[in-house]
Amino acid sequence: MRDPATSSLIAHLRSVLPQDGTRDALITSVIPTLLQSIADIAKALRNSHHVAAAGTANTFGDDRMFSFNTLQQHH
Repeated sequence: MRDPATSSLIAHLRSVLPQDGTRDALITSVIPTLLQSIADIAKALRNSHHVAAAGTANTFGDDRMFSFNTLQQHH
């Protein structure tokens, strides 16, 4: 059974994407799984005590970060 947030996301995706039968896996599996993975990574980074500035920036000026956390344990 899906949680309410996932069900709500799927309902929204169905309302904005064409319903021709070719996108069912994208709507019900790929996008929800991708978003959950991003949320899991963000949570792990928030809980990490070993994130530090790398001392460099990307072309947009954003500081790069090194993360020595438990993300490797989640793959």
